[in-house]
Amino acid sequence: MYKKNNGGFTLLEVVISITLVAIIVVVFSPVFTNILRTYYFNKSRITASNIAQNILEERRYEVTQGEL
Repeated sequence: MYKKNNGGFTLLEVVISITLVAIIVVVFSPVFTNILRTYYFNKSRITASNIAQNILEERRYEVTQGEL
C-alpha cells in the first residue's frame, strides 16, 4: 500500500517561498507607490478643476442675470 508523507513543508521550501514573495514585493512596490501618487495627484487636480468650474458658472450666471 502507498503511504503518503503528510509532514508539511520543509524549512527549505518555506525559506524559498518567503524569499520569492519578498523579491516580488520589492520589485512591484515602486509601481504601486507611483500608481497611488498619480491617483491622489489627479484627485486633487479634479477637485481644483471642479471648484474653478463652479466659480466660472456663478460668474456666467451673474452676467446673464445682469448683476454685475
